Amino acid sequence: MSAIELANHIAASESFFLNGVINGAFDWKEMEFKTPADVLAFCDKTVPALIKQVGGLPADKLAKVIEFHTWTQPAVVYLNLHMKHTVHHRGQLSAYLRPMGAKVPSIYGPSADEPLQAAQAE
Repeated sequence: MSAIELANHIAASESFFLNGVINGAFDWKEMEFKTPADVLAFCDKTVPALIKQVGGLPADKLAKVIEFHTWTQPAVVYLNLHMKHTVHHRGQLSAYLRPMGAKVPSIYGPSADEPLQAAQAE
């Protein structure tokens, strides 16, 4: 996938998985953003509110069994799948940064493109 296709996929899947857990059913909606700024605006507008909603779900809602693709699992299992899916595709997207002349930010820990915290303290 191209970088914009990956960004589109990440944004759409964030909404898909979180809404699926909240609603107790999955419903894929095609989304196509033309620019990285459009993807970021969508994510900034929707994802924090969805995460807050998921965080407030009662245990019985998270234990509710949901069908998706070939799986029939409790909703909470899909949150784990969602996290792994997002990590995978964000990793793919970050691989585009250096060839495009950008620095790789600290995503899951320090980046070789950022000074270490200890060096900054000196």
